[in-house]
Amino acid sequence: MRHTAVLQFMQLQLKRPWEIRETLSLAVAESFGRATSTAKCLRSWERSWISSRYIKVGLKGKNKSAYSWLEDEGVLLAMREYIASVGEKLTSLGLAQAITEYLQEEDITNKAEEVNKILFHKSESKKSILERTARNWLNKLGFEWKDVRKGVYIDGHEREDVVRYRQEVFLPVLQQLFHSGLREWTEDGTILLKELPAGEKEKILVTHDESTFNANDGKRRMWIQNNAQPLRQKSKGRGIMVSEFLTPRGRLAVPEHISIDGLPRRQATEYLEYGQDNYWTGDKMVQHTLQVAIPIFERAFPGKQALFLFDNASNHNAYASDALLVTNMNLGPGGKQAILRDGFIHSKGIAQSILFPDNHPDLELRGKAKGIRQVLMERGLWQLGMKLNCKPACTDPTSQTCCARQCLRLEQDFQAQRGSLQEGIEARGHLVLFYPKFHCELNFIEFFWAAAKRHARENCEYSLQGLRDTIPLSLNSVSELTIWRFYNKCQRTMSAYRDGCQYGTADFKERVYKSHRRKLA
Repeated sequence: MRHTAVLQFMQLQLKRPWEIRETLSLAVAESFGRATSTAKCLRSWERSWISSRYIKVGLKGKNKSAYSWLEDEGVLLAMREYIASVGEKLTSLGLAQAITEYLQEEDITNKAEEVNKILFHKSESKKSILERTARNWLNKLGFEWKDVRKGVYIDGHEREDVVRYRQEVFLPVLQQLFHSGLREWTEDGTILLKELPAGEKEKILVTHDESTFNANDGKRRMWIQNNAQPLRQKSKGRGIMVSEFLTPRGRLAVPEHISIDGLPRRQATEYLEYGQDNYWTGDKMVQHTLQVAIPIFERAFPGKQALFLFDNASNHNAYASDALLVTNMNLGPGGKQAILRDGFIHSKGIAQSILFPDNHPDLELRGKAKGIRQVLMERGLWQLGMKLNCKPACTDPTSQTCCARQCLRLEQDFQAQRGSLQEGIEARGHLVLFYPKFHCELNFIEFFWAAAKRHARENCEYSLQGLRDTIPLSLNSVSELTIWRFYNKCQRTMSAYRDGCQYGTADFKERVYKSHRRKLA
């Protein structure tokens, strides 16, 4: 609109040079249904275009505190399912219709609307989005409207390495754990007894995720009389981040009949009021898991082994400061490089210090980092003339002869390096598995968040203190049975993937949404 208005303004000046700019700009503004303020902006845009060939993009609707349906977990899941199901037939109109159907299905639980449909044969108020909104959402998700050319279509969910991890690592490992003692329940909460392999402990699945609740994220629809709109804050308000652990039968917590002496609290939930340099970090995630979640699990399930499932967020894969990472090493000795833990030369069966010894002949190198060159020389892998990195990138990701960093990175001890979260959990005798990237439909806690936030919006008090009081009630509003059903839906999704179904297809929907009594694993 801005470029078109400027063009008309400049053309009008050529046609009517005897009139002043203020009059002409007002005429153009009025042709767009605007007034004096737009006319003033129009003159500014014209000057900007003449001097720099640039007109500033409007910021209307782009306030960082503005809320969008795109931030709702349920809407995101519905979008992903539709996009995957239609493939190259994706259109903004189809997406708008699919999201509208989802939003209207959410209204089915509203008894007032059901009565309204019966009495008046139609709903006076419907949730929907415009095709233009759908186009904006697709742009935010990384889609572009462009000519089709020869090439490879890339989608994160179906990316080759992501699918390979899902099919060859995540699903087989999880299925094997089901056969080796992962606990299952019936709908009424009865534990299904399994014969455990010799020396194996019974395992309990524990999934994790974080989500944010905002003080002004209230009802988006209500009964309004005579257009008497309630006054609402424009921003989302202050926020509280919630880090939560779920088992298939509910939130991770110590049962009421068991003492919590020596534990920080009964439930594993962690709350953080973010802002002013107070944010959720990898260190806080590790602390929450090791000092809160695991002690609570061991009290609630004595003698059992936890299988923790995390998504692939950077906080969950953060490394310790002394981890064996070649990116923290220089080619030569000393200088500004991290002090790493000892490595292990598997070909020789001996440990290797990454630091020079305190009795090294060169006084300046004593206790300093050796650097990649020296480490490779001690392993017999250094080649004369080897560079630190390949530029622009290594052509063969499996070659140990292209550059020094890749050569050392492919060594067994560096390959075995795990993030600090995984190291801490495994050191406590429990198991860790990470969800495939871009596969939120496999984590049943995503549906838990959607249900909890519906309750929070219905009971929003539009204040930070109200939010503090509401969040625990919202989390408790999701029953154990509902969580169990979310879990089973995700298990049916995994079963469909094992059988080769593609996400969102008709066969996939038939398996996930209609086969309610299918065996899980």
